[in-house]
Amino acid sequence: MVFTSPIFVFIFLPVVILIYMLVGQKYRNAWLLIASVLFYSWSGVQYTIVLLALVLVNYLIGLLVISSDGRKNKRLLWLSLIINFGTLGFFKYFNFFVSNIESVIHIFSPGFSFHSPIIPLPVGISFFTFQIVSYIADIYLGKIKPQKNLSLLALYMTVFPPFIAGPIIRYIDIESQLLKREVTVDGFMEGVERFSYGFAKKILIANNMGALADSIINAPGSYSTPACWIGIIAYALQIYFDFSGYSDMVIGMGKMFGFKFLENFNYPYISKSIQEFWRRWHISLSSWFRDYLYIPLGGNRKSNLITYRNLIIVFLATGFWHGASWNFIFWGGWHGAFLLIERAFLSGYLKKIPIIGHIYTIFVVLLGWVFFRLETLPYAISYIKIMFIPSFDNWYAHLPLFSRDTVFYLLCGLVLSTPIYLKIFAKAETTYVTRAMRYAFQYLLFLVSISYMVSSSFNPFIYFRF
Repeated sequence: MVFTSPIFVFIFLPVVILIYMLVGQKYRNAWLLIASVLFYSWSGVQYTIVLLALVLVNYLIGLLVISSDGRKNKRLLWLSLIINFGTLGFFKYFNFFVSNIESVIHIFSPGFSFHSPIIPLPVGISFFTFQIVSYIADIYLGKIKPQKNLSLLALYMTVFPPFIAGPIIRYIDIESQLLKREVTVDGFMEGVERFSYGFAKKILIANNMGALADSIINAPGSYSTPACWIGIIAYALQIYFDFSGYSDMVIGMGKMFGFKFLENFNYPYISKSIQEFWRRWHISLSSWFRDYLYIPLGGNRKSNLITYRNLIIVFLATGFWHGASWNFIFWGGWHGAFLLIERAFLSGYLKKIPIIGHIYTIFVVLLGWVFFRLETLPYAISYIKIMFIPSFDNWYAHLPLFSRDTVFYLLCGLVLSTPIYLKIFAKAETTYVTRAMRYAFQYLLFLVSISYMVSSSFNPFIYFRF
């Protein structure tokens, strides 16, 4: 069940909110837990069983970690890592490893064939695995105490707004909110506003840019240099507004239930370096890798060589986290390589000429999205060749795609990927009239988004597969 489906918008979310408001404070957590389990069960009851089993196992490990001596603590930490990452590896990477082993065997035995079972990927498994691991790791590091109430821990692990595709919520950030939180009229309305804007970003911009990107990228026979550039720019806008729109909806729903979830995006496309890009893009993921992989590896506290090694390891892992494909691994290594170059010597030059830094960052990010979006490395390389070796064959083939709506949403995406519009909104708060106009615009925007949702069959969500 996606947030931009009629059944969620018209039935599930209103019913959950209504009952949440009607029941007493004492029963709100219980109802939210039940609703979250029902939400996740929509994708398959068998996956819910796996999830609840992981909750129970990690609940027990958390209690044992704090009650054991130091030596046993580490063993329990490793046990948790093996169980959690082992489960993730089985569901997400089993077929990847088997297919690569089979390819190697084919070199020596061309007739070999191994028919491995296709293992479906539980929705959101990468996100909830990282949440579970951060909980156990923080207990081990002494940052938090284990949650002795199983239902509260289960609520943290399964609460439905961020559960499917993040942001990655750490227990330390919402521990007090699990016990006590308040839903105010102002907070609820802020949540509704944030949800509606995220909904519009996803439905109006991400979906339209996704349709444009797919129409170009999925038609290799009619590639031209202009089309390839427009296609990857459209994809860059799609993935940003798709994921940041989802994060906005999560944060908005969190406010409706009294939670305060941390921000996950901060206008990454205005960055002037790849280092800055990763401070602004998918903040919860980059901070997770920083705190639980980069720093434990030694961070930048040792020699430059060790620091460079750590950066490459982290970004290869970041790429692999996104999917079981060599393209994702290459994409992670691509970003890691430029981070290494910036740390080695380039960063100082970029700071001196910010406009050059911005242009450089956009080029690196766009080329990285080619490897992220296209299915194979040879396919991605051939696409990039056309981007940089001028080809105007069939340049007119994609002209019919550029309707007035498509051009309008393309321009909206380019503008709204910067914080320029925030200044306009800030001025709109100065009087009651302008504030009323803002709320009217918000209401109209939501109605337009609803009409698009109902009438369109194109409603993908990129990060559901991660």
